[in-house]
Amino acid sequence: MNEQRKVAVILVRHDLSQTPPTLAECQALMWSGQNSVARYWQENAEDWFQFAAFDFFGPYDIVRPPPPEDRDVLRDRAKAAASGAGVNLGGYDTLVVFDFPGRVGGVGYDHGADGIGPGHAATFGALDNHTFFCHEFGHVLGFDHTYGIPNRGDGGTQPNPMYGDPYDIMSSATFGDSAPTMNLPSPFAGFPGSTSAGPMLARAQLHFTKPMAMESIGKVRHIHEDGANEVFSIFPAGHGGTGTTELVIFHPSGEDAEARGRIYVEYRQPFDLHWRTRWDNGLAADGDNRDRRGVIVHVVKNIPDSNTAAVWYAGRICFPTPDADVVVDTPLGTAVVTVSDEFMHQNPPAYVRVRVTRQTRARVSIVTKTEDVVTVTSSEKRPIPGWEWAGEFTWERRDTVRTTRYIPVTTGLGGKSPNDIATTVKVNWYLGNSMLVPDSGIATELPLGAPHSVHIHYSIDTPERVLTLFNEPADGTFAIRVQASASDPPTWYTPITTDSSYEVDGRTEGWGRDYHDFMDFWERITHPIPIPHVGPPRPDDYRVWIERLRRTFDRLRSSNPDVATRMHPLLIDQERIVRGIQRYR
Repeated sequence: MNEQRKVAVILVRHDLSQTPPTLAECQALMWSGQNSVARYWQENAEDWFQFAAFDFFGPYDIVRPPPPEDRDVLRDRAKAAASGAGVNLGGYDTLVVFDFPGRVGGVGYDHGADGIGPGHAATFGALDNHTFFCHEFGHVLGFDHTYGIPNRGDGGTQPNPMYGDPYDIMSSATFGDSAPTMNLPSPFAGFPGSTSAGPMLARAQLHFTKPMAMESIGKVRHIHEDGANEVFSIFPAGHGGTGTTELVIFHPSGEDAEARGRIYVEYRQPFDLHWRTRWDNGLAADGDNRDRRGVIVHVVKNIPDSNTAAVWYAGRICFPTPDADVVVDTPLGTAVVTVSDEFMHQNPPAYVRVRVTRQTRARVSIVTKTEDVVTVTSSEKRPIPGWEWAGEFTWERRDTVRTTRYIPVTTGLGGKSPNDIATTVKVNWYLGNSMLVPDSGIATELPLGAPHSVHIHYSIDTPERVLTLFNEPADGTFAIRVQASASDPPTWYTPITTDSSYEVDGRTEGWGRDYHDFMDFWERITHPIPIPHVGPPRPDDYRVWIERLRRTFDRLRSSNPDVATRMHPLLIDQERIVRGIQRYR
């Protein structure tokens, strides 16, 4: 099931002193190129649009008055030029006009679409960019603007929410003051501005306008307010797999026929292994930009001063961030979108787990990640009591520097507006009984039950407010409380807290690697178990066993040649036993 479209493309020139693109170059940009406008829409609309005809005409020379002359005039003059050349445009439901060069003295004409859906025309300036081409072509395919962050992209003097969605091609006039576009490998010949492309069409906009494009291939999960309160998985937009959820829709009680109050949840993250996600490569991977990658939330509500429902950008949850939820204002009350803690410290996760509910409570948790760097400060050879016959082993003294990252994850805080960034949530860190200020330094604290103070190096990253600690090995073994206190003034005045700990054995001693290699070898000597499988042992099982024994012996020989020499007769005996078993069987 899909929609068939017949497209006519007319190339016109209004400056006879310049050489326009050829029809072949125009065809590559619009239709046949790997990153063409038609390819963009086929990939971003789940192959919903099939182009039964994509024909190119011109170039024709026309006369234009100075800009900004209305786009309807250009459309009509282009149609008249084509008709004068014998072209019958009656069989096409979509018209595209390329205006070359589209500017006079550095001033551009008024290009764009003259309406929404079949029967309308899109006019392009040949010097415009790929994103503009895709946006305007989207109008004639049937897509309207998305709304969100107030901006002046509509040309007015006061901020307006039209074009205020930094995650949708249908807001490309400003993207809410962000720039989530990427550069194609090279511009299309004849169109020097055509490298700037993307981002993807929002899954929310696609479903709102052409719901069956995603429904027919099983990429939508529906959640109802009066249904089960459950957690669900979302895969990145452009994932490509039929039956893989790329959009979750929360249907509130009282949702009307125009879908007012509906909440859309999608995950925007480009992956090299998913070809279609490349259109999102322009989304920022980190920083405070509004176009960072993560879970994106849209809501359906009226366009200002009208009774027409439209898709609005409602907020986002980016990774990593201390803020794991978005509070969404809808015409039917607020709802909360929450991402499970397990994904908040990943960048990028392959998928995310999300919940949509009416209920929320303020909460903070801590995700920890630890890495040890062990340095051997001294060593000596000594026998192990009772094992003197095996030889001498290494006894080591070691210093350990443990680096632990503490990642705060909050819900019920922040996430109150489309403009929200991670710093909306305020997180303070405490070590022992002391608040860590400034954002980096060395804290001197007395751990509980310890006879002396310890020195702990710390740093706090912004805006994610991730705390990193590492010890001085001379302080030895200790444990100390780590506490996070989170709030979002002025909404939540009383901070909420949670505890963790920092524990380390900074200075230790014990047997070295050669001892562990020896015990591994001895275990295989004393427990000669063939490779496990169902049924009686097979001759090849013993070969696998002896190969594993040889590998453990090689490791021992590398770490302690003297002990390995003493153990070599045992290896020879085991090899002889295996050969006997194999001959007998």
